[in-house]
Amino acid sequence: MKPIWSLLEPELQKKLKKQQSLQEKMHFHLPAEYRGKVHCHLETGYLKIFTFSSILASKLRYQQQQILKSIDSDPQLSVQKIKILVGKNPEYLTNKTEKTKLKVSQTAKKALLQSAAMSNEPELEAALLRLAALADKD
Repeated sequence: MKPIWSLLEPELQKKLKKQQSLQEKMHFHLPAEYRGKVHCHLETGYLKIFTFSSILASKLRYQQQQILKSIDSDPQLSVQKIKILVGKNPEYLTNKTEKTKLKVSQTAKKALLQSAAMSNEPELEAALLRLAALADKD
């Protein structure tokens, strides 16, 4: 069985090697406690650092100038500005998935209406009635 790497186009292999090299270099310039928790992407002097933690992003923003100074000492990296992003890579966010609509059966509608009638809390009753109304939208 061939390794998956050999199945990739040569151009894609080249880009992946370049990205891996960038990751390794960037992890060297980042504080040790952040190295395994970020992903970096370099594009025309603009370094994007992606993380899933807003706390980590705040710490990185606070240390941004020190990171830039460390990167400047590496002649192979050309970074003018750093942008720290929380969440997923924006390229993935453009592929919006279609929202699935909640379907409420007539049996569920009856149960929701009964629960709403027995509820002593107005907010809960209103929420149950809104859910029951979804059965009529089909």
